[in-house]
Amino acid sequence: MRFKQLWSIMALADYGKFNVKQFMQSFTHNQMLNFNEEEQTKLMYLMQHDGLGTTRKIINGTFEVSIGKYKKNVPEDYWDKDGNYYDLCG
Repeated sequence: MRFKQLWSIMALADYGKFNVKQFMQSFTHNQMLNFNEEEQTKLMYLMQHDGLGTTRKIINGTFEVSIGKYKKNVPEDYWDKDGNYYDLCG
């Protein structure tokens, strides 16, 4: 399938639509049911890479990354000479 571009795109779109539907059904907040198309696209991207559970935590503001996991996933170029990580967000 990965050699057929259209099939890959359609599969990704179907998977994304399925994930957004699951995401929307997992919330009880009315506010969460009113995402516009651009916001749904962002949700699709997050869920494609991080899954439903992590996306839910990111939206709720409860997502945390341990320093050990950060160090395993962030190249050493982002660490200073003392072994401290650069704050990439601030």
